[in-house]
Amino acid sequence: MQGTVPLAIPTAGTAVTALTLAVPVTAGAPHVAVEGVVTVNISFTSLLTVALNPTITVNLLQDGVTVATTTSSDLLAITLLGAFSLSRTIPISYFATLTPGTHTYAVTVTVSGVTLAVGGPTATITYSSLSAITAT
Repeated sequence: MQGTVPLAIPTAGTAVTALTLAVPVTAGAPHVAVEGVVTVNISFTSLLTVALNPTITVNLLQDGVTVATTTSSDLLAITLLGAFSLSRTIPISYFATLTPGTHTYAVTVTVSGVTLAVGGPTATITYSSLSAITAT
């Protein structure tokens, strides 16, 4: 399934849920493989020299508990006038054996290392997807 985009990340350091997926698990097929991907764009206009260390953290939650985490980090020093954009596509995957029932997976995204504000740097999820398969 694909998430609704664009989805703004309004506050640095605060997780935004990109999408959720309910997965029915049976006793005959208790193994679950989950794969997701998120693309995040950070953009701003540089009027002076700017030093940023944006870190994008993607968490995969199973029933509200983080089961996988991946991070992308960049050190940027901008001295030019004009617009700047940084886009990162981050995959995440997980495999588990679960008890029968419906389990909910969610992908959350957190951007840190920058101050996000109107007129300043902004962060947006521009693509997100999440899929799961069950197996014996």
